[in-house]
Amino acid sequence: MRILYVSSDLGIPVLGHRGGSIHIRSLVEAFGRAGHSVVLASPLLTKSPWERPARADVPIVHVRPSAVTAAAARSLDAFEVTVGASNTLPGEVLRILYDDDFATALRERCQGSRPDVIYERCAIYGTAGARVAREIGVPVLAVVGEGDREIAGLAAETIEIAQVPELLSPLMAVVPLQLLAYHLALVSGSNPDTMRADEPPHARALASFSP
Repeated sequence: MRILYVSSDLGIPVLGHRGGSIHIRSLVEAFGRAGHSVVLASPLLTKSPWERPARADVPIVHVRPSAVTAAAARSLDAFEVTVGASNTLPGEVLRILYDDDFATALRERCQGSRPDVIYERCAIYGTAGARVAREIGVPVLAVVGEGDREIAGLAAETIEIAQVPELLSPLMAVVPLQLLAYHLALVSGSNPDTMRADEPPHARALASFSP
């Protein structure tokens, strides 16, 4: 099964070392071990050019905010400085405008290779994955915070994760998401207990790491 994993959160570097970053990579790796082909789409790889990126053995679609989106956010930041105000408006406008940038990039990606399912990790104002899934006729699975109903109308299924400190979020997410990967493997006809060792190419690859 081809899975497009969408993380539109501008604050989570998918190759970083924070709790949210580890959660994303852990789930992507679980999908891979269950026999699925995964592509990860995200606006942010690392927080800093000095940060050593973590390893992710899947293709990554890196979608930066467009020049127009970035310029709008900078203009609002400059206006706040001029009038001596401080609020969340620049960040919110950035997220709203970026959602359209992200949706455009996902549409282009899906034209060349349409996924079987789009898996969207819910973010504030992030509906690009759900919108594109509806347009191309594939189901979207959304991971949302407990009580979040914003994306429910766009998703085929939602998985609610309890609100906990970010460093603990992988612990809360791993059980339901491992079960999801397990059942998707069964649906696609793969054996989730063998790490695809019953397929000759993967068996050879695994054997190369054995003593």
